[in-house]
Amino acid sequence: MDWDDIVYLSLLFFSLGFGSFFRQIRDPVAKKWTSTVVGFLIALIVSGNSIYHSIIVTLFHAILVTTASYKIMHIVSFTFSFAYMFFFRFAPSFGFQYPGGHTNLIQMILTLKLVGMTFELKDTIEGELKGKNDPEFMFRRIPKPSFADVFHYAYCYSGIITGPYFSFRTFVDMFITPFAKHAGYKNELMGRLMIVPVLGVIHLLLNKYWPIEFVFTDEFYNECSIWYRIWYTVPAFGQFRSRIYIGLRLSEGVCASAGLGCYPAVTDPKPGKGPTKEYAALTQIANDKLAGESVEYSYATVHSLEFKADFERRVRPSMKYWNMSVQYWLAEFVYHRFPIKPYRILAVFIVSSYWHGFYAGYYFTLCSVPMYLIFEDKVYRWIKEWEYSPLVNGILDVVCYLYKISLMGYWAFFFRLLTFEASWRYICSIFFLPHLASMSGAYVVSVILAKLYGGSRKSRRDVPLDHDKRQ
Repeated sequence: MDWDDIVYLSLLFFSLGFGSFFRQIRDPVAKKWTSTVVGFLIALIVSGNSIYHSIIVTLFHAILVTTASYKIMHIVSFTFSFAYMFFFRFAPSFGFQYPGGHTNLIQMILTLKLVGMTFELKDTIEGELKGKNDPEFMFRRIPKPSFADVFHYAYCYSGIITGPYFSFRTFVDMFITPFAKHAGYKNELMGRLMIVPVLGVIHLLLNKYWPIEFVFTDEFYNECSIWYRIWYTVPAFGQFRSRIYIGLRLSEGVCASAGLGCYPAVTDPKPGKGPTKEYAALTQIANDKLAGESVEYSYATVHSLEFKADFERRVRPSMKYWNMSVQYWLAEFVYHRFPIKPYRILAVFIVSSYWHGFYAGYYFTLCSVPMYLIFEDKVYRWIKEWEYSPLVNGILDVVCYLYKISLMGYWAFFFRLLTFEASWRYICSIFFLPHLASMSGAYVVSVILAKLYGGSRKSRRDVPLDHDKRQ
């Protein structure tokens, strides 16, 4: 474990402990400034001299939302924020110091928050001008942020390093609603954090016996067989996954300890979005102390991932449970608003890729996934057209699951290799076998099953894929 990771984990654990004090602050103004000061200090410790990047972007948005027309502010925000990410990541090319890895995480989540805030404000002003008064709009509308509010939102200590993404509406509710005062959070913390020590041990063991650094050596390619090189993605995937689980689980715990994203469970909150129904209950529960003390609460708004992502047998449903708050942002502010419908998925892919960074390894992964999903959907639609015995169905589930985990490990491997040279060297050394297996292996299986079970064909109308069903 390097020094940056030690600092990173230390700040997360500090933030967890600080939440119990933060909850006791009753004055909203004092609470807001406390959150901002602590958040800024955390960003300063992580970023050092590179703190100016987050200050510039926040200052720009503070001026933007207080002076610009609502008709253009979201476009200006999106354009500036993503253009600045280019400058940020290529800072050395412009004669500036290269920001550290965790500074990049701060900048990534800050970009989502500030761009999302301008969209929220645009939607609020447009809705008020149109006279909208439906319950969902009345809940989601936001007060116009002041100059200081933009800084308060940007440097809120909860989630400042790794997220999760939360809307400006959720941020405001942390100070004006009494839900967190009534809701317990210790059980929530235990539920989110009890697995962290186990994940830490797994990460350290995998890193000790199968370090990713070995992949960058000539010995890995000259002395290890092709099957060992393919298998090496398994422990590398375990390292990658456990590290992200630890960071995001701790970040979710920080939000819960602060009372951020706490809403009555009856409103069915969703990651990133917040309440999705029973909006009237929010006001009723907030104004009734007895009701507030007796209802069940949920912190689902600030959840980013679930272990279900690793236990689905297919890639598409697995993705649904991974980084859910960021997926909400992409769906809400890119997919649903992109004007050319046939290219909405492409737009999401481009924005997501750009947001992640400019390393070639990211694109080896991100370009592979959508192509695989098209093929996966078609194969599973074929498979669902035939009825199998329970034994065959069980075997099929196991085979599909093992292959999915192997494939996701292979994709994640490029997130560790990063550069084009390292990624291309690896993929050539294994002769593109995982890609070829994806394109041919599953097809062969589907053809065999068709031969064996073609007589028990179902109607295509009866076999929708899970993601085809409307929730």
